[in-house]
Amino acid sequence: MALEDEMTMDEVAAPEVDEATLDEQVAGFDLAKWVEGLTPVRGAVTVYGDMAGNAEIGILDSRIKEARLAGAKAEELLALNENKRRIAARVAETALDVVFEARSQEWVNREIKEGKKAGLKGAALEQAVICKQIVEPAGITVGLLEQIAAVDGGQYALIKMGWKNTNEEAGVSVPF
Repeated sequence: MALEDEMTMDEVAAPEVDEATLDEQVAGFDLAKWVEGLTPVRGAVTVYGDMAGNAEIGILDSRIKEARLAGAKAEELLALNENKRRIAARVAETALDVVFEARSQEWVNREIKEGKKAGLKGAALEQAVICKQIVEPAGITVGLLEQIAAVDGGQYALIKMGWKNTNEEAGVSVPF
C-alpha cells in the first residue's frame, strides 16, 4: 500500500471481542478500590550541579568542527570526541531529579494565604509553596532554593517551571 493510499473503515480490522469476558470485566470492576489507589499527578525536572561543563562541551564542539574543516586525522577527532564524552559523563553524574506532586489551585491559594499570615512574601513565599510540593529529593528547603537561585538562576527557573507545569496539568497523559 502506498503512503498516499487511504484505508476505508471497512478495510480496518477491528479486534475480536469476547462479549462474555467483557461483561465479566465490567461487572467485576470496583470503582471504590480504583479511587483508593488513585495517586496525584507528578512531574519532574532534572537539574545539574556542574553546568560549567556546558561551556567546555561548547568549546569542544567548535574545536571538532574546526578540526573537520581543516582535514584533521581521525585520531585527533576521536580524541576530541572522547574528551567531549568524558565531560558529558561528568556533568551527567551531577544530575538531580526534582519530583513535584500536583495540588489543586485551592490548595496552592490556601498555602499562599497561610504563608502570608506567617510573614512570608515575594520569592520566599513562592519557594515555601514549591518546597511543600517537592516529594523527591527529601529535604529541599526555602534556603536551598534561595541558594540555587543565587548560584544558577537558570537551574532555579527550571525548578520553578517544573513546579508550575505540574500544577497546571490540564489532563492526564501517559508516555506510551
